[in-house]
Amino acid sequence: MNTKQSYRLGQSQAIAPQLQQGLTLLATPLLELQAVLRSELQNNPMLEEMPPPEVTAMLDIETNGPTFPDYADPSEPIGVNVLGGESFKMDDNLADFLFDNLTKDISLQEHLMLQADAIDTTRELHAAMYELIGNIDDNGYLQDYVPNASKPMVSRAFNLIRTFTPRGVGATDLQDCLRLQLDDTCTEANAIVASYWDDLLNKRWHVIKSKLDMTQAQLDSALSQIALCTPYPGRAFDSSPVIEALPEVFVDEDFNVTRNDRDTPRLKTSAAYKAMLLSPSTPPDAKAWLKEKAIAAKHLQHNLSNRGDTVLKVAKYIIGQQKAYFTKGATALTPMTMAEVAEVLGYHETTISRAVNGKYMMTPKGLLPFRFFFTAGTSWENPDISNAAIKERVRKMIAEEPTNNRLNDDDIVKELRKYGVTIARRTVAKYRLELNILPYHLRGK
Repeated sequence: MNTKQSYRLGQSQAIAPQLQQGLTLLATPLLELQAVLRSELQNNPMLEEMPPPEVTAMLDIETNGPTFPDYADPSEPIGVNVLGGESFKMDDNLADFLFDNLTKDISLQEHLMLQADAIDTTRELHAAMYELIGNIDDNGYLQDYVPNASKPMVSRAFNLIRTFTPRGVGATDLQDCLRLQLDDTCTEANAIVASYWDDLLNKRWHVIKSKLDMTQAQLDSALSQIALCTPYPGRAFDSSPVIEALPEVFVDEDFNVTRNDRDTPRLKTSAAYKAMLLSPSTPPDAKAWLKEKAIAAKHLQHNLSNRGDTVLKVAKYIIGQQKAYFTKGATALTPMTMAEVAEVLGYHETTISRAVNGKYMMTPKGLLPFRFFFTAGTSWENPDISNAAIKERVRKMIAEEPTNNRLNDDDIVKELRKYGVTIARRTVAKYRLELNILPYHLRGK
């Protein structure tokens, strides 16, 4: 082996395997982490998965399988949904049973038929529900349905299906789908989707605020509620791989940050295999193999714990620095860099980079990536104002400009100076292009 090869080999072996594993786990988003840990569980008998915290309390409950509600008189109203018409109310066992189907190899149509079968009603209504379910596509939308007053059975079946899970199934279009998912407490969000759909699609926020007499905070809250809806409720049953994001942490309205333990597999050492390792009757070669697996299990548990602690620390610091964003919007984002976070928390900058890589948090404003909050100052002239904040201010200026007096880029530069922001005209033009906003002389045409 020559000197150069030896040097490269030495470099590749510089990081211990357990340390390399820790770095890899830290950089792995939660959705991918689940797959990694599933593989480890299959390959290491020393590892066992603990049930989620909310399930632990239910382990001692004995059931004989799902039980379905017994409606003695199918002619009686079964309930009322938010859009009017019939719905059915499922008991807890049925709800759990149907939820479990989300994790099984079952089609959307099969899932809906199970819910239809749970309703004790007439054969004719079942047949009508089955027919409509057969016309629901993989996205969860009902194709080619035209309400017909002369066919009340079909209308009943239609209203029932729209109360099924997943929420939004049986919708006829995107607007209808979002309305099915928004509950009665989402007053402003419902009003926007129901009455100002075109304004929503075209992002005419100033129009919506004016017509509904909303504050910016109310608008932000309503848009966050709409953003939490899924446009394709049926895709949860699609067999093709779908890229999703799971939140690493949850942020409540009081800015409390908690780890998402629900979606992070919890691991423990197998008591049975640990006893086998300690038993004098276990053959030496088996003991050696079990010891190796036990050490690997210990390292994985340690690295997984460190990953969770690091991500949580970073998330708490981010939220602590960016509280104003949740009350005032993107214009209040504080400039923040990974180098700054690393210095404060006592980590290397590359550690912070790994900790935010592909990570998301569920906030009062919806699902946001960690990286969203990392924005540098615009220049030495504006060290306390982030690029994102200025871009948002430009967007708001243009959104609120009078139709008879459009703002050109020079006007925007002058207006920004009133807020203590000094940037060049070309920077305004750049931000405007990034926001997909036309020049002043083309807006409104």
